[in-house]
Amino acid sequence: PAFDWVWNPRFNPAREGFAYCARKGSETYLVVDGKPVGPYEDIAPGSPVFSPDGLTVAWAAMGADGAWRVYVNGKAGPPFDSIVSRLTFAPGSAGPVYVARILSQGKYSFAMVSEAGVGRSYTTIWMGDGGRLFPRDDDRVEYFARQGAIAYRDTHPVTGPRLFLSDVDYENATTGRKERPEYDRPIEGNHFSLGGIRYSKGIGVCAPSEIIYKLDAIQQKLGGSGPLRFTAVVGIDDGERRGEGTVRCSVYADGNKLASTPLLRRDRICRFDVAIPPDAVTLRLVTSGVGDGKDLDWCNWIDAAVQTGEATPSLRPAAQVHLPARWAWLKGDGTRYNAHKAEGIWLANEQGQARWDFLCPSDGTYEVFVSYACLPAGAGSEYAVEVGNQSFSGKAEETGNWNQFKRFSVGEVSLKKGEMYDVAVRLTKLVEHGVNVYSVELDKKEKE
Repeated sequence: PAFDWVWNPRFNPAREGFAYCARKGSETYLVVDGKPVGPYEDIAPGSPVFSPDGLTVAWAAMGADGAWRVYVNGKAGPPFDSIVSRLTFAPGSAGPVYVARILSQGKYSFAMVSEAGVGRSYTTIWMGDGGRLFPRDDDRVEYFARQGAIAYRDTHPVTGPRLFLSDVDYENATTGRKERPEYDRPIEGNHFSLGGIRYSKGIGVCAPSEIIYKLDAIQQKLGGSGPLRFTAVVGIDDGERRGEGTVRCSVYADGNKLASTPLLRRDRICRFDVAIPPDAVTLRLVTSGVGDGKDLDWCNWIDAAVQTGEATPSLRPAAQVHLPARWAWLKGDGTRYNAHKAEGIWLANEQGQARWDFLCPSDGTYEVFVSYACLPAGAGSEYAVEVGNQSFSGKAEETGNWNQFKRFSVGEVSLKKGEMYDVAVRLTKLVEHGVNVYSVELDKKEKE
């Protein structure tokens, strides 16, 4: 979208997409994957900031009331007079830790703030160059502070009270490759790795897998009462070297499904942050494969934990669904994924197809696009794009060469928010050469 001024573009470090600050007239916005959030009176220097896994974006902004707040995936934190440090993501935390300046009765004080809450107030908190903070690997950030004439060495938790499920005995468990899931290591190997990032806590399984926990025992270990939430990052372990695993992860409270991921391939990860019903008795983690073979579907439930507090919604663009070739599930002989110069899916006969699924982000009518490359000898091949129970047909056009992709509109479809939809692309008529499919996209149409 067009603005009067844009600044601070930040690419997502672990997946597609980016965020930046923008201004139109007197209004300032934070734009995430093309979706403006705001308006705000001002946005702090250094914003926005992505978490290392790319699943969370945070920024500091001043609202119309003159107060500064940190926004985590669009959810506002408490108001302060100023945000004076960098927004820093600590290992295992879905939200940043930062230093805020507090104005009370005409006096200033400073406090460390995280999703665990506001820490102790001091007259001074010392930070590294440029407001740098120093998180440790034990869910705390360490800092020096002063109150009056006394200097303190203190720590502050980066998350609320939480219990890692790899520190809890399960009620029952099954997994496809071994007799039991692995705690704090993948099903094969010595350490967790997702998207090149190493993790120390989690559960390693091989689909099909199911792990059941008793919630009353977890509640007792957490202590007290109040709302509970389940959090985890899930994906195919980097150690699955062939890159052919495909899984879906789901979370259940008793028999009720709380959330489910789309199909996950090696470079596609998702985060769970879901509220647990207060009357639930069991928590069930289910990992299902899709026919790739049990030796390939290695899945990690990274930092799987039950913790106190309200669930934080994810911030996803409400106007677009992007399904790249590398996320597809392939069927049929002769259908393969090209990972090098001509990145795409080669559909070479009528028996093959590429399939995806996605969770619809918003009610509305979406225009369906397919991007592909086609050699002159393949022009005239016919294809079908299926979304849910609707099908659209097209005739392939020459694009120049095997890695010169062009985007074509194939039709419109009405979708409902929260529904899971299947998408497929297949050839219905082959003319000498097939097509190289790069992606399928669904763009939400604006109401007239």
